[in-house]
Amino acid sequence: MENISDPSPDLPQAAEEIADLPIDPEFIHIEMDTSGAVPEDVKSLVAKYLQSQAGEQQVSDRETVVTIWDFAGQHLYYASHPVFLSPRAIYVLVYNMSKELNAKMEPCVRQGVHDFIPHSSGDETNLDSILSWLVSVHNLSAELRAKEKGHEEEQPYLRPPVIIVGTHVDTPFEDPKRMETQIKKSLSGRTYEQHVRRPFFRVDNTRAGEDEGVKKVRQEIREVNTG
Repeated sequence: MENISDPSPDLPQAAEEIADLPIDPEFIHIEMDTSGAVPEDVKSLVAKYLQSQAGEQQVSDRETVVTIWDFAGQHLYYASHPVFLSPRAIYVLVYNMSKELNAKMEPCVRQGVHDFIPHSSGDETNLDSILSWLVSVHNLSAELRAKEKGHEEEQPYLRPPVIIVGTHVDTPFEDPKRMETQIKKSLSGRTYEQHVRRPFFRVDNTRAGEDEGVKKVRQEIREVNTG
């Protein structure tokens, strides 16, 4: 094997011979002095960029992402609903206060500008629908509770939390307090009751963002999210 460190009178030819030799990375060692390689102005620009990125990250950490799913209400699609739910979320369970809780649930479907009530194969009431959603939330959180068992923080409710909101408080079927009491009685003693935050909320749909109920719901979501 040639000693490539020996001097050669013919430099171009020696260079070609060296280029043709196999190179083993394990025997390559290069030392460079980089203490003065980066100019001070470049260092300053890099530092400013990293500081700006840290600031953007702090803003991002304070942001809340809201995802809205519009599920089909027919029984046929019930089995698919849990696929779109997450145990790491805050749930707002909304019910229509203008409808009787004990009345048979009538899912409304819109085609174009017209609404119609599709055929329903079940006898589920509006109250049953509220409870069934709570059961779904409770079931999807079972795996999360198992993972955190023994080292979870003490919470006044089970996760994920559920905020119950009654809409159409301007046209209620009956006294809103009576309707809320009926829901609470149906929840009493059931495991999934522990997901429900207190108090219940009511909103007037005709007032949108100006409604005090809407403002209270927003505040409740913020408190749960940061709590």
